[in-house]
Amino acid sequence: MGTAAQRPCARCKRSMAMTRNVARGGRAHKSRGLCAGCYVVVLRHGELELYPRLRRNRDEVLHEFQHLREQGIRSHRDLASALRMTEGALYNMLRRARLAGDPRAPD
Repeated sequence: MGTAAQRPCARCKRSMAMTRNVARGGRAHKSRGLCAGCYVVVLRHGELELYPRLRRNRDEVLHEFQHLREQGIRSHRDLASALRMTEGALYNMLRRARLAGDPRAPD
């Protein structure tokens, strides 16, 4: 069985697992690149805005997607690169937007 993806916490720099299945004594990613312990501290001190979200919501991505298409970028590879996403993530986001009836998602 493989090892869970690891990355350093944005605050304490300790290694944390990017999954919910964390070995006993390990650190788990909570949100915004922070481990669970640092997330609580940052939240209590009102400093959460100092750590940007790692993901964007559909509205933000679709707004930027429309803007790029208006500039003439049509290739999903180029669009995904400009949006700082993988092609698969872009495809899945567009598919979910179409299923939700969002008119901004092309057929």
